Amino acid sequence: MPILVEYVRHFNSPPETVVASAEAATAGGTAYNPTISTAGAPTAPTGPFTAGTQVGVPTGTSLTTRTSLGSATGSTSYTITHPISGAQNTQTRATWQGINFTSTFTLNPTGGTRYLIKNCLFDVDDTSWVVEISDTNGVADQMDPLVVFENCSFRSNGNSSIGVAGSHIWLISCDIEGMPTASPAAGAADGWQGAAYSVAINSNIVAGTRTSEPDPHSDGMQNAGTGHTTLYHCWCSAGASAGANAAIRFGSEFGQVAAVEVYFCGLDDGGYAMQMDGSKSGNAGVVGVKVRGCRWTTTAVYGPTDLTNCTVTEWTDNAFFAGTVIPNPAP
Repeated sequence: MPILVEYVRHFNSPPETVVASAEAATAGGTAYNPTISTAGAPTAPTGPFTAGTQVGVPTGTSLTTRTSLGSATGSTSYTITHPISGAQNTQTRATWQGINFTSTFTLNPTGGTRYLIKNCLFDVDDTSWVVEISDTNGVADQMDPLVVFENCSFRSNGNSSIGVAGSHIWLISCDIEGMPTASPAAGAADGWQGAAYSVAINSNIVAGTRTSEPDPHSDGMQNAGTGHTTLYHCWCSAGASAGANAAIRFGSEFGQVAAVEVYFCGLDDGGYAMQMDGSKSGNAGVVGVKVRGCRWTTTAVYGPTDLTNCTVTEWTDNAFFAGTVIPNPAP
């Protein structure tokens, strides 16, 4: 029956025009793709993108309900374009579109198959994750993701541990915010955990808190090894719960983290809004970090950044929304 859409943790004190994909990511019928050009760059979002209009399942989309992945609804020749390098890759992707998934499951593309999941709602409560992507068949290449999510919404009312759990994925105009009616602290404890060899563009990546845990901590996005992660023009928040840790967190718990790009993002809440801890695994390090054009709120308890054993290769035009420049924390 179709429905209608209304709408780990450690707390320490370019081309002329590049679009997200050849097939425009749409919301409410309006193309919404970032550009980076010699003439300028996108402005960091000042708050969460509007669900149903700018990100997530477009308002008015008719969805069919499933409790498992099921068969693909079609097949699509789909081009991804890296928002910073301009690199492109066109692949035939098994496609799922217009579905409300009401049970958690693990996506595991096999035999060279690649997935596109578009205009879909993952509406799952009280789970280890809302959706998981197995990295068994992932390759060490950002431009060959196992799964591309476009205009998808990932919801939890605060009793799930992770919203999106996995690497080797792209998130394009997606919404990880939790149940809009939940109070307080909607959303899974970690918005997105994994994120190796992954790209997020124009998306809300917002943490909540797992209310069933006695001492919940939460990160908007967390990667604990490998890296090769690009966050481009996203709203990243640790959420306003007492256990908020970081809007963006990289750590070397499972080995060295490399090639981290955070461009034109808004960062909000946490102990430190941006935390990169390379002291784990015998000081394995976080290396090759590039941060450009980002803006911070002033709501993080201890400050905007906390970088340990971290090598920053670019730190350009980063500041609080009020205008105060944030200097390179690891010069």
